[in-house]
Amino acid sequence: MERTSTDILIAGGGVAGLTAAAAFGTAGFRVVIVDPTPPITTDDAAGSDLRTTAFLQPAQQFLEAAGLWQSLWRRGYAHHRHYRPSAPLDR
Repeated sequence: MERTSTDILIAGGGVAGLTAAAAFGTAGFRVVIVDPTPPITTDDAAGSDLRTTAFLQPAQQFLEAAGLWQSLWRRGYAHHRHYRPSAPLDR
């Protein structure tokens, strides 16, 4: 087993853990995430519950700084094409 040096260890690969990892990684920290279960990466995988997550407006700036907002918005929009924002989300 190879040893890995890291600045930050995050326990949990859920929404909060992954968001924290992205934010710290974008800030230049070496990050390792540990989770007891393998990630679910497809809608039809066992254990996929297809829940949605709503972010409050102040979270947008944080997610933009972490490099996540555009990807999250595109993925959400692709799944909910009937939604038409009244104003552009890009600033």
